[in-house]
Amino acid sequence: KHEECMEKLKPYDAQLKTMYLHDLDRLHYCVASLEPASKTSDSTARLHLLFHVLYNVALKYVEVKQNQEQASVGLEFDAYLNALGFNPAE
Repeated sequence: KHEECMEKLKPYDAQLKTMYLHDLDRLHYCVASLEPASKTSDSTARLHLLFHVLYNVALKYVEVKQNQEQASVGLEFDAYLNALGFNPAE
């Protein structure tokens, strides 16, 4: 089923990649905007750390997905995300 779904999405690859990058830029902006306040508040520091970690995971995910030579790594990464309760195929 997954392969069929991915095959149907191929014509939209460029649009999806653009969406990933746009969302990644937004998350990076959010992380950067929290940084100054993270030095004055423990709760903001924890939130900044959480978003920073999420940004790094998202960045790595996009990099792996864009590199077709590492398709097996992408599937392995999907398995890790699924184990964490995220479903990247949705």
